Amino acid sequence: MTKQQLIELVQNVHLEENIQGLLFAFIESVPELKAEHVDAIADILQYQADFYDATADLFDAQAEECENLAANMQTLNAQEQTDKLAALKTYQDNLVAQMTKKLDELKAKV
Repeated sequence: MTKQQLIELVQNVHLEENIQGLLFAFIESVPELKAEHVDAIADILQYQADFYDATADLFDAQAEECENLAANMQTLNAQEQTDKLAALKTYQDNLVAQMTKKLDELKAKV
């Protein structure tokens, strides 16, 4: 592999600017490109690929967690609404009981 081929390979791989710049500087500084140089650069590229894969997995996990949290919030909101409705129904039942009692008392007086 020639220096130019290696430079083109590094250019075509998505890398952070500082890493790409360091690789270009390294490639240009080596008087003769040897197999161990190419292997070292391949290792760096593989490390970066693994890093991006791990980052993507992390984002996927975070997105899934957000979806779970949203579902839990909906469940909590539904439970909260159910609890409020039950409390309102109890309040209504108590009011009806009080009104019925008052009506019965009024009927007894008449």
